[in-house]
Amino acid sequence: MHERAPISKEATKLLEELSIREPPPQVVTVAIAADVDIDTARDAWESATEGTRLDGVPVEWVVRNALLVCLTCTREYEGDKLSRCPVCGGDGLISEAPPIAQVVSWGPSAT
Repeated sequence: MHERAPISKEATKLLEELSIREPPPQVVTVAIAADVDIDTARDAWESATEGTRLDGVPVEWVVRNALLVCLTCTREYEGDKLSRCPVCGGDGLISEAPPIAQVVSWGPSAT
């Protein structure tokens, strides 16, 4: 449930960015962290956009992994907090976590 607030915040930010004079986008792409529950994310987005210009606009969900550094061989790799190093099998430490949610693009408006 930690994802509800960040997703609602992203929806609100996008609504503020969109010009009131142009039609709503045809599609919105939202990147989420790998540990975000997709069903909860969808529900949070729908709740935040209900009755707004984004109500009913399709959302494409893209999962972003964290960047880890292997504690054994120091190699960087992508994964989640339990992912082992693909080179040596060692444990990794998250060095860069992706945002819980982030609107990364929205498609062209219908003409």
